[in-house]
Amino acid sequence: MTLYNQKFRNAILNGIAITKPGETVSEETYSGDFVEQRAGAYGDVVTDANNGADKMRHFRHTVHFDSPIWSQMESWAKNHTQLTYQVTDDNTGEKKTSTTAYIGNINNINDGEDREFTVYCEDVV
Repeated sequence: MTLYNQKFRNAILNGIAITKPGETVSEETYSGDFVEQRAGAYGDVVTDANNGADKMRHFRHTVHFDSPIWSQMESWAKNHTQLTYQVTDDNTGEKKTSTTAYIGNINNINDGEDREFTVYCEDVV
């Protein structure tokens, strides 16, 4: 059995480390499915390839209510600032980078202590 330690997962936004993570250091999702199926005119199944599904990614984060980066993130979100984003996972050796990232949404304190925000990335390498 292998132990996965969240302490070894880190995210950096515009050169600033996202410190004081809450429950979720970084959770990645795609903007859609790689393929979509629908019924054709004669009842046949039609499968469409979604070639952009892997181009747009969302990274959800939670930080403690007193995270020092929070006020800067609010400013970036309100000003629609294009950012650089990097997430590294030393458990798996994965490293993902985007030079076209934006703060998609920010939420107030939830559960009495954590704040949540999402980083939208256009291209991730």
